[in-house]
Amino acid sequence: MRVPRLMLAAVPILTACHSAASPVVNTATAPVATVTVSAAALTGSAATLPIGATLQLSAVMRDASSDSLIGRLVSWSTSASAVAKVSTTGLVTAITAGSATITATSEGIAGTLTIAVSPVGTAIAFASVGAGGFHSCGLAASGAAYCWGDNIHGQLGNATTTTETPFAVVGGLSFTAISAGYFHTCGLTGGGAAYCWGDNTLGELGDGTTTTRYAPVAVKGSVSFAAVSAGFLHSCGVTATGAAYCWGGNGYGELGIGTTATSAAPVAVSGSLTFSAIGTGNYHSCGLATSGSAYCWGNNDHGQLGDSTGTTGSKPVLVAGGLSFASLSVGAFHTCGLAASGAAYCWGGNGNGALGDGTRTDRIAPVAVGGGLSFALLTTGSSYSCGLTTSFAIWCWGTTRKANWGTVQRSTARHRSPSPGECSSRR
Repeated sequence: MRVPRLMLAAVPILTACHSAASPVVNTATAPVATVTVSAAALTGSAATLPIGATLQLSAVMRDASSDSLIGRLVSWSTSASAVAKVSTTGLVTAITAGSATITATSEGIAGTLTIAVSPVGTAIAFASVGAGGFHSCGLAASGAAYCWGDNIHGQLGNATTTTETPFAVVGGLSFTAISAGYFHTCGLTGGGAAYCWGDNTLGELGDGTTTTRYAPVAVKGSVSFAAVSAGFLHSCGVTATGAAYCWGGNGYGELGIGTTATSAAPVAVSGSLTFSAIGTGNYHSCGLATSGSAYCWGNNDHGQLGDSTGTTGSKPVLVAGGLSFASLSVGAFHTCGLAASGAAYCWGGNGNGALGDGTRTDRIAPVAVGGGLSFALLTTGSSYSCGLTTSFAIWCWGTTRKANWGTVQRSTARHRSPSPGECSSRR
């Protein structure tokens, strides 16, 4: 959801006033200048709200020098109060399906925004989707981001803590990528600017503070990112030139900076490695080098770094086995990689069979996923993994608790090697 800001421009005035009850001695009264608004410009595009949703608009007036003017009177109105009403403070409430034009007027000059109200359950066409700890987010082809699910920390980005069906992220931003973490979310604009929102206990939003944010805030600094990844209490990004940066919690060295000091702003990952992709888990991170080699850093208590040692480290270490990967997916306590051949390998925590090797034994180095399948895509969750084969079949392994496989029924079944389960799908 793009939350527009109504920009009303006004010209400054000079007045000379005196109280009628006060004596005036040798004072000439200056003429009172006429206050006029010279322009009204609207930023942001038309908004779509589901029935029952609210949207806070704000009117900002500026003088001829583009300086903000405060204390100016603004009146609000709606063209269709049965569709969407607006309060005296600019709070829009969607009532029924239809369209309404919201108008903010100051001194005869108006700014408008058209609100489309859609019925609850109206389908949204997504270009990509991703799941976090207890929430999910999707990116529409237009660049609008939508999130739904748990919102106790503001991770939906709708400027509230209300749990919603898919609801547009506020701020009027257009994203090219979005990553849902455990209690926070990060998005990337076409210009390479990173924004995050939600829980910020350890600075995982990267805005230089530890203040929880219910709407997107810019990641601090001038770094332009090509990709971002939101983890549990930290986030990471990689630039177009392959430099990796991380921010947030660092109790296990998951920022990769050689120490365990937290940082509320991006810090460069140690070493001279050039990455093409980066991913974050609960307390570890991994990057895919342009050479195809995988490197990981942070917590290694389950072997999730894959370096054959099981030793936690605060700098990138090479994943063992001499494998070359085309992509990586970082889970909570395990990691998986996909070779160019379509072969899948996983390492780390395996108590629920998330590695797909037919056992529940943790692995400190990559092991091949069983079944002889050829995958085109891999994804990892808390204690499960899934892959899309080159024949467009979805296979999953690990725990299926709370319908992680996409089934509408709860299940506690565990599969230690790939199984199509109830979410098998072929195109």
